[in-house]
Amino acid sequence: EVPKEFPRVYDNKIVWLDNRNFREVYMYDLGTDGVYGTGDDSGEIQVTPPCLAPYYCYRGGLNIYEDKIVWADDRHVIDQVYVGPQVYMYDLLTDQEIPITSSITSYKGANGPAIYGNKIVWNDARNTNIDIYLAEFASAN
Repeated sequence: EVPKEFPRVYDNKIVWLDNRNFREVYMYDLGTDGVYGTGDDSGEIQVTPPCLAPYYCYRGGLNIYEDKIVWADDRHVIDQVYVGPQVYMYDLLTDQEIPITSSITSYKGANGPAIYGNKIVWNDARNTNIDIYLAEFASAN
């Protein structure tokens, strides 16, 4: 059995980092009754793509709110230069991964994202000091 780490829960959805293939993000939906293993479970899905370069595969800062999952992911190497972790959001309703940050070039990058409503916050070392940043996205409601 491979380690499963950093579980988070919102309503009947559970997310965690799973080490079966270098720290992917997974989600399990317990269904409307909230009980594992009953007929209304939607089951497990892999949220993040497989890590193609395991030595650059830190994923962390996992959080979930309603149908949105956020995490920090350092899969980015641009022109053979490591650019540090970036923040991503996965929308369970549209089955889409959305980059929240994309051009942070600090080794420390963006980390510790949290989500509430249509706001995502994270800490970010792009300007040498570690600062708090906020992004808002359009709400489907």
